[in-house]
Amino acid sequence: MDPVLLYDCETVGDLVHLVESAKDVRSGLRDAEKPDDECSSPCESRHETKLFPQRVGDPIRLTTDDWVPNSMLLVLGYPVDLTSCLPDAIRRGLDAFPHLAGSITGDVSPFDLKVVADHRGVIVEEDDNSSIELEALSAMSQASLVESFLPESAQANHQGHHKAGFLRHPLLAAKVTRVSGGGCVLGFLVSHLLVDGAGLSMMVNRCRDSANVASLPPLNHDRSVIDRIGIGSDPIEELPDWYSIDRDLGTRIREWELVNSDSLATLRVTDHALEQVSGIRAGDWFGVTASFCRLLYRVGGYREAAFWCDVRGELGIPRDYTGNVGCYWHEDIAKRDETTDELAERLRDSLMRENGDRAARLYRTLKQHETRGIAPRWNGTDPGILPVNLVPYPAAAMDLGGGPPTFARMLTRNVHGLRISRTVANDGFIVEASLPSDLADSLADACRAEGLAIAWSSLES
Repeated sequence: MDPVLLYDCETVGDLVHLVESAKDVRSGLRDAEKPDDECSSPCESRHETKLFPQRVGDPIRLTTDDWVPNSMLLVLGYPVDLTSCLPDAIRRGLDAFPHLAGSITGDVSPFDLKVVADHRGVIVEEDDNSSIELEALSAMSQASLVESFLPESAQANHQGHHKAGFLRHPLLAAKVTRVSGGGCVLGFLVSHLLVDGAGLSMMVNRCRDSANVASLPPLNHDRSVIDRIGIGSDPIEELPDWYSIDRDLGTRIREWELVNSDSLATLRVTDHALEQVSGIRAGDWFGVTASFCRLLYRVGGYREAAFWCDVRGELGIPRDYTGNVGCYWHEDIAKRDETTDELAERLRDSLMRENGDRAARLYRTLKQHETRGIAPRWNGTDPGILPVNLVPYPAAAMDLGGGPPTFARMLTRNVHGLRISRTVANDGFIVEASLPSDLADSLADACRAEGLAIAWSSLES
């Protein structure tokens, strides 16, 4: 069975709604194209290494789908020290993703940004922090993870995307931190303009696989597969009211407003607790999703959920396509007479590949509008809509040579709503709820009262 359409990792709440001036962005692009002395000087330090791919990749023109000007953070905790093998592992990943060692250039009006090879490379920083134990990572906020486990060169990227300067920062940066007990923590930061969550997972998997396989087929970075969708598709279909319409594609060049009022409640829910309390069988993604949607309807008043659907494998989009691709599909989560089990079945029917291609048809309709110069925009600012991301990336697959990680967390800069992933031990789910602080606490309290949450923390973002 080919599972859900939902293995991307982007949950973005307050979507684009302020137009960013072309002058400011052009200024950022001009600065990005200048020789970057600050980027090269840290290589003189014994704690940093700059890595380059063995081959120079072709320029990649970005599409409107790629205009996601924030960053993605992947933090992996390992019980062994991988400092010595990490540079070679990242070089292998860069051989499959050479453009991550480049920079962004081009004209922003009309949208004509490209990723080109240049001298930037990828900085890998080493550090020691004996005051941190691996067991403490699950209680750390996103801000703390960034501060502790990302290179300084990348922190401004992760924290300042609402400024045009995000184009000046590295597209990929990494840091390895040796922690108490002989383990280490790897922090990867990558620009969301280049990859989505699935693409980032592919990059990490290439860091692993290339060590054991003599020759691997290249991945698909070519955005032209997206350009062809919607061309010649007449008549144009009507978009659902989840999307608003811009008559000018240039309005995709915008400023993202960061969500500053949210806090992050992180809950660990075991399969055993789910089965005992709610009758949800082990590993049932839709059962746990339905349970949390109903809880947030009860304690927060959410009546509608927006599920991020990945459409790789549909519409001629290869499964190994690394760019941003997908759309939001909405479902009513507040039907009065519907049980949690019935909601889970409805979600399964809506979102499983073998039960239909509604998400693929919706994505095709979005492309139909774009080929006619119209820019659909998802309404992510409606407070009554709960964005939901199911993130079934296998942490066990991220073994870089010393065994699988004991901690794995993938986050975006702008996070609102629910992100649900499996525990590294594959014995339950991690539910990250980024919500207004009082609601995040209410959700955690409700889960604890029902006996669902084995461990939970509510931390300011």
